[in-house]
Amino acid sequence: MIRRVAAAGAAAAGLLLATRAAPASGPEDGAVLRGHVGVVSSVAFVGERIASGGMDGTVRLWDAAAGRELRVLRPGGEVNAVALSPDGRWLAAGHGRRVTVWALPGGRQAWTRDLGGYPASLAFAPDGGELAALASEGTLLRLDPERGDVRDTLDVGYGGAATYSGDGRWLAAGGARVRIWTRAGLPADTGRVLAGHQDVVYALAFAPDGATLASASLDRTARLWAVESGAARDTLVTAHPARLVVGGRVREIPQQLPVTAAAFSPDGRTVATAGGDRALHLWGAATGARVRSLEGHTRAVTALAWGPGARLASSSADGTVRIWSVPP
Repeated sequence: MIRRVAAAGAAAAGLLLATRAAPASGPEDGAVLRGHVGVVSSVAFVGERIASGGMDGTVRLWDAAAGRELRVLRPGGEVNAVALSPDGRWLAAGHGRRVTVWALPGGRQAWTRDLGGYPASLAFAPDGGELAALASEGTLLRLDPERGDVRDTLDVGYGGAATYSGDGRWLAAGGARVRIWTRAGLPADTGRVLAGHQDVVYALAFAPDGATLASASLDRTARLWAVESGAARDTLVTAHPARLVVGGRVREIPQQLPVTAAAFSPDGRTVATAGGDRALHLWGAATGARVRSLEGHTRAVTALAWGPGARLASSSADGTVRIWSVPP
């Protein structure tokens, strides 16, 4: 059984982090949401609602503005993935070998279904009309969020991450390789492989304009891809004399601290990364330069999600969710 959250404190992660900058202090340290017992594995942020899932078997819904817990759901089994639909209608959780969806704001369970494998990743399409559920065994289901009906099944080869582009045009999934589909062409479209990674891909994120896709792999590289052409634009790689990297610009990273989360800011100007060193790191998306670091978590950071108003939510193995204010 593969659990991405377990890799947050180990050396099995894709994105790699450079040397640490000075920690931030002051109001940007943000609110701390407490309630989970043990590792918080996933976080989602839409409007003024934050959803979090944990190894304690709970899904928690929070009021982001007030920092108040609104609801606790217990779907059964450890929760490895959560997602909120952009229209605010649905909350999804991957737990055990199942996916469960609740209707919001009331929290009525809409449906639950067997995924056929351990849930590695969940993602809603931008219009809220589709849910992608990826099993670690490599099966990607496109589901009707209202009824749970399977629209089609895609083979990823091995499951790590799935995501939609902000314009809804693209669906990407990372397994043994990164594969990208044009949604309008599904189910006939067999997808296009972005070749380069040499191990399982565990994190994917589109830039808001959909033109760039970031991927992170257990091969200890992170890559930026030009979506239209499929070309590798940039590669971040740890120093290793036996490593061969082909395609795009290569930037060497002096440290090997694992990072398990990455997210583009809503304006596309900033990329946030986090992982085993417990800090959040903000980078200029165009330049690749580190802007600042945010510290507060006491254990590995497991997931990141941007919200409105330059706010960033982070979940951690320390049992908390934090909301950070990130001035432009």
